Amino acid sequence: MKKEKKSDMYGKKFKNLCKLSQKCGFNLEKTQKAHDSLTFVHYSLDIVFALVIFLVSLYTRFWRLSEPNQVVFDEVHFGGFINKFLKGDYFFDIHPPLAKLIHASIAKACDLTTDFGYTNIGDEYPEGYSYMCLRSADALISSFIAPIFYYTLRTIGISIPVSILTGLMMAFENATIVESRMIVTDSFLFFFVALTIFFDVHASKLKPRSKNWYFFLTLTGLSAGCAFSIKLTSGGLLIALGILHIIRAINKIEAGSMNIKRLFNDVKTRAIILLAMVLLILLISWYFHFGLLPYKTEDSDSMSDKFKAGFVDTNTNSIPHSVGSSSFFSKVIELNVRMHSQNMRIGNQHPYGSVWYEWPFHTCTALR
Repeated sequence: MKKEKKSDMYGKKFKNLCKLSQKCGFNLEKTQKAHDSLTFVHYSLDIVFALVIFLVSLYTRFWRLSEPNQVVFDEVHFGGFINKFLKGDYFFDIHPPLAKLIHASIAKACDLTTDFGYTNIGDEYPEGYSYMCLRSADALISSFIAPIFYYTLRTIGISIPVSILTGLMMAFENATIVESRMIVTDSFLFFFVALTIFFDVHASKLKPRSKNWYFFLTLTGLSAGCAFSIKLTSGGLLIALGILHIIRAINKIEAGSMNIKRLFNDVKTRAIILLAMVLLILLISWYFHFGLLPYKTEDSDSMSDKFKAGFVDTNTNSIPHSVGSSSFFSKVIELNVRMHSQNMRIGNQHPYGSVWYEWPFHTCTALR
C-alpha cells in the first residue's frame, strides 16, 4: 500500500480530534472557524490601518511640497549629479550611485533638460522646469516608511494600538519629513533600511531552509544591498543583520534543535545569501554608473591612467582605449578605495553641521 499523504493524515487526526471534543462538550470545528474568522479580521484591519498611516504620510510630505521654488541645501549637489548623468559627464562622489541613478531615471522620464544648473542654494527654479517631479519621487517613497514600520511591528506580534502609534509617530517625525521634501538621497536610504528590517523580521518567523525562508532572506539581502548602494554608512545595517542571524542560530543550539556543525552551516548559508545579494546590487549600480558616464571631465583626471583610458574626450573626439584600460572590477575597486580615502579626509566641521544633543532643539540653521 502507498503511504498516506501528510495532508490526509493530518486531516484524519483533526476529524478524530473533533469527534473527541464533541464527546467532551466542545465543538472544535466551530472554534477553528472562529479563529480563522478572527485572523481574517485582524488581517483586514492591518490593511486598513496601514493604508490610513500611508495617507497621513502622504499628506505630511506633499503638503506645500513646491515651496520653496528654489534650490534647497544639498539639492545643489544632487541636482548637479542628475545633470551630469543626463549629459554623460563623469563625476566623483563619496557615496555609491544607486539613489543618484534613480533620480537620473526619474529626470529622464520627466523630460527634464540640463539648462538649469543647480549652481547656488537659493537659485529659483525657472518656470516650466519640473522640479516637482523629482521632489515628488522622494516624498512618495518616504510615505511608505511609516506603514512598513507598522507591518514590521505587527509581524513580531506587537498589538494593533502600539503599532498604529509607532506608525503615526513615524509619519509625523520632523527630520524624516524634512529629508523627504528635498531632492536628496536619504528618502531612498531610509525606505530600503525599513524594508530590510521588515523582510528580515518576516524571515525570522519562517521555518529555516523552507522555500519562503529562502525567498524572504533573499529579499532581505536585496534591500540591504540597495541601502548599501546608496550610502556606505548603511554598512552598520549589514553588521546588525549579521549579529542578529548569529544570535538566532545560537538560540537554536540552546533550545537543543541544532548542533555546532549545523550552526556553522546555517550561519554560512545566511551569510552567503545576504552578502551575495548585497554585492549583486552594488555591482549592478556601478555597471550602470560607468555606462552612463562615458565622457572625460576634471573629476576623471584625478583617476589612474588606466581608469582614464576608458573615457571619451569631447575636446579631441578621441575614442576610449579598450586595450590598457581598467576592467570593470578594477574600476570598482579603485573608485571605492578613493571614496574611502576622501571620506577619511573629511576633518573640518560642516558650516551647517550639528551634534546629536542639538537635534531635539532644531538648532541647525540650514533647516530653520
